[in-house]
Amino acid sequence: MNIVGVVLAGGQSKRMGGAHKGMLKLKTKSLSLHVLDRLSIQTEEIILNVNVQENLYKQFNLPIVRDSITDYAGPLAGVLAGMDWAYENGYNYILTVAVDTPFFPKDFLKKCKKTLIKDNCSIVLAYTTDKKKKSKNLHPTFGLWDVSLRNDLRKSLNSGIRKMLAWTAKHNVSYCKFSESKFNPFFNINNPDDLIEAEDIIEKGWV
Repeated sequence: MNIVGVVLAGGQSKRMGGAHKGMLKLKTKSLSLHVLDRLSIQTEEIILNVNVQENLYKQFNLPIVRDSITDYAGPLAGVLAGMDWAYENGYNYILTVAVDTPFFPKDFLKKCKKTLIKDNCSIVLAYTTDKKKKSKNLHPTFGLWDVSLRNDLRKSLNSGIRKMLAWTAKHNVSYCKFSESKFNPFFNINNPDDLIEAEDIIEKGWV
């Protein structure tokens, strides 16, 4: 099983005033560096899906891929870009993570691979359980994806499908549970208040 990590950083960051999320500072490091530090201990190869301000990401010396679907088709387009690069470079799976989620689990790949093998599925998506609501919270930008699905995904995107779960529901998908102890490990930063909350998580020593 050859796996490449894909950092999804292709959004427009509208809720952050246009500032590219991946370059926002969280304590002493950018969000991108927080994410890359966690991903680099899980996959040997990493690529970046970036559509705007690509020059900001050249500092990481990693391959940068743009969406092939125009008009900002959302994270599914980033998944496709990752799949296409992976196929061209001899990988058969991609592991996707979002650039605005700095605390995702360090055993993310390990648990997803275990689910993939156990369930013999094509896609594994992460989820957590809300203790108060006792509901399942899916995190579809975090997944392990079979690259052989790329042409079906391309066709679906070209037909107008944009919602990740609408597409994954058509395939053999399983879900991998991650625990919420003191906080949700898939907590993502969408606005300045979230950045303050992330700093608080670090200060409390939870990560």
